[in-house]
Amino acid sequence: MTILRYDFSEPQSGKDICDRKTAPMKAHLRRWVNEKHNVITAEDMKTALESHGGVKGVRAAVVKVDTNKEITANKIPGISLLNNFSFEENGIRAWRAFNVGPGRFLSYSQLEVVPQEETALKVLKEWGPRSNNLGSVSHASSPRGEIFSCSESTCMLTFKTREEAEAHMDAGKHVRASDLDCESVYDVARKKWADRVGEMHVASGDRQRIAFEEAGPSSARERRNKGWALKSTKRTNRMEEKVKAFLVQKFNQGVAGGQKADPIQVAREMKSIRDSSGTLQFKPDEWRTAQQISNFFARMSALQRQRQADEIESQEEEQEVTDEDLIALESEDYIQAIRQEVYRDIEQNISHPIKVEAVNVCELSRAGKLSSLKLAQLREVCRALSLRTNGSNSRKRTFTEPLDAYAKLCSCRK
Repeated sequence: MTILRYDFSEPQSGKDICDRKTAPMKAHLRRWVNEKHNVITAEDMKTALESHGGVKGVRAAVVKVDTNKEITANKIPGISLLNNFSFEENGIRAWRAFNVGPGRFLSYSQLEVVPQEETALKVLKEWGPRSNNLGSVSHASSPRGEIFSCSESTCMLTFKTREEAEAHMDAGKHVRASDLDCESVYDVARKKWADRVGEMHVASGDRQRIAFEEAGPSSARERRNKGWALKSTKRTNRMEEKVKAFLVQKFNQGVAGGQKADPIQVAREMKSIRDSSGTLQFKPDEWRTAQQISNFFARMSALQRQRQADEIESQEEEQEVTDEDLIALESEDYIQAIRQEVYRDIEQNISHPIKVEAVNVCELSRAGKLSSLKLAQLREVCRALSLRTNGSNSRKRTFTEPLDAYAKLCSCRK
């Protein structure tokens, strides 16, 4: 056998044929995984493909490459841009697109071709058995008169044999109703179905007829119980205690380790974790999705932040109470003594009237109207008379008490 050429499909084109071949294999692997089996290694994949009778037309083997052996690679310049290769007598002719232009000729001497040596592949598991269903070459297996249609819903072409239908689907040259300016069988079926379901009757105490004006007459009628169109409430599945304990454990481990747990990994672990006896720890109805686990972790994080904020707030409140108690004790013991010393120092120098700008402290103190002044005025008067104040600067009492005591030392009160 002589290889004449290699033709690779262009990027993002022609992969549908390959996908159609690999889709049954992928579906077979997914079914095997859903049965609680692992597909991690090449051996696991071979076991999965051969399970339940295997996949039709598919055989698998497991091999190992000898990585210690050096293999010399023959590289073609700009190979990533070339898709079509034709092998000639003296070299290779390559194209970017199929037979567009003369192509690029690469001689064998220019490529420095080195013959390939043995690959040293070690077969770990031999090929699986061949399928027992043998085909017939002489006659078609399909019954006489059977018609094969294209799998494309909008394509109108039909074929006499399965081979013609598959060749047509591989080529992808579909003929649609829009191209022929007529309705396809699929469109006609949809319109007939719309006529069928255009009107219906609802069974209730008084029989009511619901009809859509835009739909044509129909003899088909459907009876439903009252309230069938109402939105049904979905029953929530409450989280089991062992599931909640498992998620709380994962969350605490992430907090202690400094790296939060990944909800996707936790969801996968729930499906595969086993207890000491080797049985699955959680049943399928106890599994949680990654989104549900993420929401649970978010609630746990919010509760943790709220708990920390409450602890800090309580500590601050305890600290504030302690400071206030100390201030009150100190004030009760020393404030009177300090005031008396200040008053004795300034008693001899106080003369009537005590005025600071337009404020007459003597008259306001005698009338008991010092509190009628604004806070800023009281603060300025105390600052002008060099009076010492104790307490909060946002309260008038802090300034009225020393002013009243100072006014009592005036000569007008003696």
